[in-house]
Amino acid sequence: GLVLGDDGQELSALQQILASGPDLRDQLQVRFAGWVWNWVAFRLLGVSETTLLLPTWLLSSSFGVLAYALLVRWSYGRSRAFAGGLLVATAPFEVVLGTLRTNDLYLGGAAALGFLALVVLEDRPVLQGVLLALCAWFGFYVKLFAVYALPALGLYWLAGRRWRSAAAFVVTSAIAHGATLALWKARTGVFLPFIATHAANYPVNLIHLWNGGPE
Repeated sequence: GLVLGDDGQELSALQQILASGPDLRDQLQVRFAGWVWNWVAFRLLGVSETTLLLPTWLLSSSFGVLAYALLVRWSYGRSRAFAGGLLVATAPFEVVLGTLRTNDLYLGGAAALGFLALVVLEDRPVLQGVLLALCAWFGFYVKLFAVYALPALGLYWLAGRRWRSAAAFVVTSAIAHGATLALWKARTGVFLPFIATHAANYPVNLIHLWNGGPE
């Protein structure tokens, strides 16, 4: 958002979604995982700068807690685990992201929750595979970059012969993505509208955007 200036574009899209529902011709709005929590905050608490940043702030604040939980799981003492969580919470990049409305953080949240499920549910492989699939599906509908986790997951399953987890992942992914693709095909005429219609890869003219003009 700081580079492309597209945070203003996203605010306008959120206001339009709240007023009349998502426009499925727009790739930004089709990627629902990047705005759904803001929509919930707006519906519950009204439209304001606070509710625009609230989901981002809550998600960003949870990363230190997740780091603490992982370190405790890996047998770190509570004081050292707390220091590790504090390190995550005060990292400069994390602080910057926690003060912006950035949809990339939702992808980071999906990855963090997926990694937590990977670690704490190794003795429950079916549930692990289901939760990993749902996190990957949600992350995919923030940004396509979620697919970059698949090679690492494949190596994890192959190296540990964790076939039940892999099977649960494949079945859950097929159901979740299959239902979503069917919905897009019925509503938009294409299976992956946010790939068929690419995002702008040039700086957005915010003055025209805020005045209601063309991007």
